[in-house]
Amino acid sequence: MPTGPDNIVVVYLGEKQTFVQPSQTIVARGILEFGSWTDRKPASSACCGCVMPNMRRSSAMLSLDLSHVSVSYPGLPTPVLDIPSLSIEAGSRVAVTGASGSGKSTLVNILTGLERCASGAVRWGDTDIASLSERSRDHWRGAHIGLVMQDFHLFPGLSAIDNILLPVRLSRALKPGDPDRALMLLYAVGLCRADQTVETMSRGEMQRVAIARALLRKPGVLIADEPTASLDSDSSDAVARLLIDLSVSNDSTLIVVSHDPRLTGRLERRITLSAGRIASDRAHREKAA
Repeated sequence: MPTGPDNIVVVYLGEKQTFVQPSQTIVARGILEFGSWTDRKPASSACCGCVMPNMRRSSAMLSLDLSHVSVSYPGLPTPVLDIPSLSIEAGSRVAVTGASGSGKSTLVNILTGLERCASGAVRWGDTDIASLSERSRDHWRGAHIGLVMQDFHLFPGLSAIDNILLPVRLSRALKPGDPDRALMLLYAVGLCRADQTVETMSRGEMQRVAIARALLRKPGVLIADEPTASLDSDSSDAVARLLIDLSVSNDSTLIVVSHDPRLTGRLERRITLSAGRIASDRAHREKAA
């Protein structure tokens, strides 16, 4: 392995190895681990010979503790969600499954603060988001939760990188390093054309943009709601690998709501909901591929 100063970056342009300073802006065919020295060859899963950059975050991952959470709606005889207790350790990779109407969507809304539960506590780390106002929950979610949805929620007419940066621009939370991080994330998910408009992309490519957008602010938690439901088999496998690999490299707790066994089977733990309650909760021995 070559040795060299820590402030050198190795870039592969196809098969050619080049050394540059981290301060240089590279819009080419790949970026390797800013601030580190490496001799690894380009990963086969990356686009145009790109190698996934090292993007570990400095702040801690978040653990989850639910206690006496109950969600009811007028006209319904029983709660749509009723969870006396649930704990998820920081850094876990967890699947949530269940039939339609089992409470999965309500659980996602509660965990992300999109909906406030009138009863119980939803504690991420030291913060009980159930006790926050709607505005405070929105602010907290933007800072700590990366959300990937089945329908992508991308804006036609905007490029891939502009879609990634749009939420922080609209919330006036754009930081000087965000455009560079957005570009790095695009390479990490296997996309090389930052200026490509999303309406010219396949559904698999659009979901990759959505994953990159969810990770822009270095969230402590990544939540994906049926992320492979509208994708073909090959795209589903690629998205499943990306969610797991990037949650690890970004130090994010991962919670995936899905019916897809190719995705749920890669995760360490599976929680099954039925009629708004936890019907089973078991660990998986197999590791993500």
